[in-house]
Amino acid sequence: MFNLPEMMTIHNVQEVQEQLLGYVQQLSPEEPVVLNAEEVQDADAAGIQLLLSAAKTFRQEGRPYRLVNCQELLERLLTISGASDIVDKGGGSENE
Repeated sequence: MFNLPEMMTIHNVQEVQEQLLGYVQQLSPEEPVVLNAEEVQDADAAGIQLLLSAAKTFRQEGRPYRLVNCQELLERLLTISGASDIVDKGGGSENE
């Protein structure tokens, strides 16, 4: 499971993207990409774009993908962006 940072803004989105790519490269192609958004307290358009781009890429690759433990702010931003479907409403587990 990849833990997203507290802030996902233009100021750190490139670093988050690099860390996310490193995480994904360590997984086998069958393993789901699970992004834990539990700590995310601030996100701007750049952070939302990173999540949307990641979801699109994983779907195109046929790779299982889950965004879990979204806080209310992030869920609202994704809904406003028309992308609430990338959130796994079932939550997540530390054992994934």
